Amino acid sequence: MRWTRCGKRRSRTGSTARERVAGFLRGLTPVLLRADTLVTGHGFRDGSVTTYQAVLQAGTAVMVDARGLPRVRCVCGNPLDEPAGPGDPAAGTGRRWEGFDPARTVVVEPAARTLAELVIADLVHHGWIARPAGGEGTGDRVPEKQPPYTPDTDITGPLPDVPPPATKRP
Repeated sequence: MRWTRCGKRRSRTGSTARERVAGFLRGLTPVLLRADTLVTGHGFRDGSVTTYQAVLQAGTAVMVDARGLPRVRCVCGNPLDEPAGPGDPAAGTGRRWEGFDPARTVVVEPAARTLAELVIADLVHHGWIARPAGGEGTGDRVPEKQPPYTPDTDITGPLPDVPPPATKRP
C-alpha cells in the first residue's frame, strides 16, 4: 500500500475499453475527498500496468462515477478502483502526512444504483450542493433533501441519524 500524492503515468487497466474512455471520463464528476480514503490505484512502470493499495489524502481532487466511487485521480489521471479486500491503511509505505491516522481512513461505499446527481459538501459556504453526475459545477443547485448532518461533520465515524448500511465490507 502507498500513501499517494504522486505522478505516475496514466495506464490502461482493462476496466474500460479504449474506444469508451472519452465517454467514461465525460460521465465523471470532480470532487475533493473529505477524508483520507483507501482505494486501489493503477499506474504504469517499466512497460507494465501496476496495481496497488493507496490512501489518498483528504483534499485530493478526484473524479467520481455516478455511484460516488473515486475513478480517476485528477493530478495525474491515474485510474482508481475500490480497495481490494479490507486493506490496512497502517501497513502502507511512503511518507505519511501530518494528521494521518489509519483509524480515520474511509472506504467509499458505492450507491446501490446509478445516481442522476451527487450531493457534495460546499465547505466554503458551509452548505450542500446537488451536482448532476458528470457535471462540472454549472448545473449545481441546493439539494431538495439535505443530509441529516452538516458539511463539516467528521465523516470518519458513525454519522448522526444515519442508519448503518445493511451489509458491511469484509
